[in-house]
Amino acid sequence: MEAETEEFTAAAVAFASSVDQLEVILAPLFTTPFDELVQQSEGMIDRASLCVLFSYLINSLTFLYLRTQGATKGHPVRKELARVKEYMDKVSEVAGANKVGPSRCKRFIKHNLSSNPEIKEKYSEKEREEQAGKFLESVLAGNNQKDTETPVKRARTEDEPKSKKKSKGADKKQESAKKSQKKQK
Repeated sequence: MEAETEEFTAAAVAFASSVDQLEVILAPLFTTPFDELVQQSEGMIDRASLCVLFSYLINSLTFLYLRTQGATKGHPVRKELARVKEYMDKVSEVAGANKVGPSRCKRFIKHNLSSNPEIKEKYSEKEREEQAGKFLESVLAGNNQKDTETPVKRARTEDEPKSKKKSKGADKKQESAKKSQKKQK
């Protein structure tokens, strides 16, 4: 019986200290008017996030209070928390959709700069230097070239054709020519 009392006392003290920490953390939010907080947010997504987070905060604090008063887990506030959580997911989904990755930005810039031959050459030269730097780093680190993200490309000489790849149609023509030669023999 005494062990249970000590556990309960320890849990109550931990709960009280958590509430004190929560009050300190939330003090700036509750001392500033909500309209002012909304005006300070920069974009529509930030405003939506703020509103949803505030709603979740209030509902979760209400749920915690009700739990301390003996309410069951099936209280309607729990359904409200689930509903607000769905809105949080929607806002985060929209916020994530607006972000563009660095590789996508790089492709966009490269594509738009490729129309100017002078800039295109400078960009290609810089890209080759970066690839060479990565290759040297991997060699100095003792790694194999295959381990690097972007291997260094060999420069094409003037007498080499632009592409060594054969089209599928050319391969088929060669195969049919070989077959016809075999038939003639």
